Amino acid sequence: MIKDLYIINQNEPGYDAFKIEERDSVRILLQKIKMIMFTRKGEILGEPQFGISLEDLLFELGFSSNELRKAFDQQLAAYVPEAASFDLKLNVNFVPGTARDVAYIDIYVNGTKAFGLVAV
Repeated sequence: MIKDLYIINQNEPGYDAFKIEERDSVRILLQKIKMIMFTRKGEILGEPQFGISLEDLLFELGFSSNELRKAFDQQLAAYVPEAASFDLKLNVNFVPGTARDVAYIDIYVNGTKAFGLVAV
C-alpha cells in the first residue's frame, strides 16, 4: 500500500485537520503534481531540476501550451514514476487579458478533472 504525508492546503475542499498520512493513490499523485506545478527550479535543495517554474514559463515570449505539456511530462517521468499507471492529461487554454494573457490549466486523471489552476 502506498502512503505519503497528508499535505493538502487547509483551504481546499475536504481538508481534514486531524489527518497525518494519505493512502489514496490518486490523492498522492495529485499532491506530487501540485508540488511540481508550484515549484520553481532551484527551490529544492539537492534537486535543482525539480519543478516546472510555471510563472517563469508564462512570462517567456512565444510560450506555448506544448512547451508546458513537455515540461509537465518531463517532470512526471523524472519525479513521479507511478504516474505511468494513470491516464493523465494536461489541458491548457490561453485567454487574452487586459494587461497580459491568462492561462487556464486543468489536470485530468483517468478522464476526470482532478484540479485546475489559473496562471496570470
